Amino acid sequence: MTMETERLAELQEWGVDLAPIHLALSWTPQHRLEIMEGIIQLGQSVRQQTRPYEALHFASPLPLLAALAPLRVILVGRLAGILQGVPGVSYTLDVCYAHDDETVHGLMQALASFTPQPALTPDRLLHHTSLLVDTSLVVLRLSPLVPSIGAYAEAVRMTTSLAIGGVRLRVLRLPALLTSLTAAPEADDVFFVPLVEATDILQRAA
Repeated sequence: MTMETERLAELQEWGVDLAPIHLALSWTPQHRLEIMEGIIQLGQSVRQQTRPYEALHFASPLPLLAALAPLRVILVGRLAGILQGVPGVSYTLDVCYAHDDETVHGLMQALASFTPQPALTPDRLLHHTSLLVDTSLVVLRLSPLVPSIGAYAEAVRMTTSLAIGGVRLRVLRLPALLTSLTAAPEADDVFFVPLVEATDILQRAA
């Protein structure tokens, strides 16, 4: 038994179901996004009074992703994992951006038509380590840093390129995503992180 097989067995004992991961790995990144959108829309229709604001405020992020694609940005956080086959949903779009004037002004221009709140300014984008921005589609979390990875220049070396909705996007690869989520976990990442680890093992074994 290999170390990977032993680790998968441990994750299964913890409660990780490998069947949804195998299924998600057989899909394209765009289909994974479509499935996630369908799950969220169903949740919005049946649980409107019990979900946080971010859960109710969600529309397909594809137009936003297309606007961001030409820029020096990386998808990080949950959506980066989901697009690579990790089962789950994400109500926010986490983006790491290059901390330079060209990218900052490109972000402001790309997001302008999505009515960002608070309004984006060079000062906010250059002097905040994490900025939560509401848009007409989804809630964005913008940061020039990836926890335990570093700035864009370091993080981009740990990315892969995925085709989604006719555009190509940089996403943080699963091993780096696992590192960043473990370093700065959110409340429910205790359930998501094991899925990332299991998906990474199965993806490498495929």
